[in-house]
Amino acid sequence: TGSYAETDHVLGHELVHSFQYDIALREDGSNFSLRDMPLWFIEGMAEYLSVGRRDSHTAMWMRDAALREDLPTIRQLTRDQQSYFPYRYGHAYMAYVGGKYGDAAVTDLYKMSGRVGVDSAFVYTLGITADSLSAEWKEATREAVLPGASERTPVDSVGTAVIGEPGADFQLNISPAVSPDGRYVAFISRRNLFNTNLFVADAETGEIVQELEGTRSNPHFDALRFIDSAGAWSPDGRRFAFITFAEGRNEINTFNVQTGEIKTRTAIEDVGAIHNLAWSPDGQSIAFSGLEGGLSDLYVYNLEAKSVRQLTNDRYAALQPTWSPDGETLAFTTDRGPNGTNFETLEYGENRIGLIDVESGETRTIRPFSTGMQHNPQFSPDGRSIYFIADQDGYKDVYRHDLDEEATYRVTEIQTGVSGITALSPTLSVARRSGRMMFSVFSNGGYSIVGLPEEETEGERVVPDEQASTAAILPPVQSTDEGLVGSYLDDPLTGLRDLEFPT
Repeated sequence: TGSYAETDHVLGHELVHSFQYDIALREDGSNFSLRDMPLWFIEGMAEYLSVGRRDSHTAMWMRDAALREDLPTIRQLTRDQQSYFPYRYGHAYMAYVGGKYGDAAVTDLYKMSGRVGVDSAFVYTLGITADSLSAEWKEATREAVLPGASERTPVDSVGTAVIGEPGADFQLNISPAVSPDGRYVAFISRRNLFNTNLFVADAETGEIVQELEGTRSNPHFDALRFIDSAGAWSPDGRRFAFITFAEGRNEINTFNVQTGEIKTRTAIEDVGAIHNLAWSPDGQSIAFSGLEGGLSDLYVYNLEAKSVRQLTNDRYAALQPTWSPDGETLAFTTDRGPNGTNFETLEYGENRIGLIDVESGETRTIRPFSTGMQHNPQFSPDGRSIYFIADQDGYKDVYRHDLDEEATYRVTEIQTGVSGITALSPTLSVARRSGRMMFSVFSNGGYSIVGLPEEETEGERVVPDEQASTAAILPPVQSTDEGLVGSYLDDPLTGLRDLEFPT
């Protein structure tokens, strides 16, 4: 993934599945069945055991469901997987079981479910019916999320909805990239069940002005890379660069915004995966995050010379680069710096903002908040501020950090959250010349894109770490004990053999 913390999450999640199958195989095959185990149970358990009860992304989903009075019962989760995402809702239910009954109950519930079915397992293991537990969970979730959310801004009252409608269900409009003059926004959208494509729209009205030829009819590539990446505009606003999959490899494509014609296709040798493009202010280069051998680094591709220069070469995360207006600095998302990732103890630092001098390679970090993730940096047109996404209080919002004052300002305070598909997906874009801001917001189980003019992006000053928040903790919030899962996630060394490795 390019981020050690996220790789740790993915590996942990998949290892849970391995243990689930191992338990099933070790049990009497005639008495244990995985076939009828609902997906929310299998995936929710894997998410909970690999993430724990503190997760702002799942908490955002639960706030959204509570606000629209659509928290599902266990019966609904089992019967309607299309309407209720199994990973998020399953995570929340398993966190509730672990928080109320102890983490051992999660494993006991799994073992019993394989023998007697999920509904009966709740009675045998926890002494409560699935319907009663559903009612308890729904009430606990409402009590945990609604008071705080009621003090924040509803999604449909934030800026101007440009792409999609915040009140519509299950829409997908993500990865916004606003043109330098702020007139247009490129984004990824799903307009039908089978087609996710790149569109360009008027940044004021949302009217579609260009659409990339669909992947099913375009012989040059197989798919767009969109979950973890956004594209980039040329300084003159005439071309747009984006990432594709072609025969299993990533390529950088550019297309003419006026005609929709693909102008160039570039495969980068010795770089396995490409994420997040950033076109330099002078138009000569495209910076990107490249993944090779499991490590992410920053690269700059010279368009004229067709050459690549690697800017970083280390084990730290280097994601989501963006150019300063003078073209001398790249801001990016990283886990390096004080209290960052410790490779000796396998303790993974939370993401913060990095700055690298493109010429010298010298790096430094900015971490306005001591807790939570801070990512997706974007320079202001004058280069004196950096906008970014942070979730230090359990809510994902846009902030502005003034580089001269070393002060931080809150730009949004949304009930649900400013987010893409994953917690680390790019979701924020600022026009290089006009300062117009575009970002995707989550509501009604989907994503719409909102715009703010530059005069509304100054924000209100905040005091970092002024007060603790429980908004990222999944109910029951009253249970502050992180339990076995939390203690193991916070202690990576227990259980490992102490061995010396040759250096």
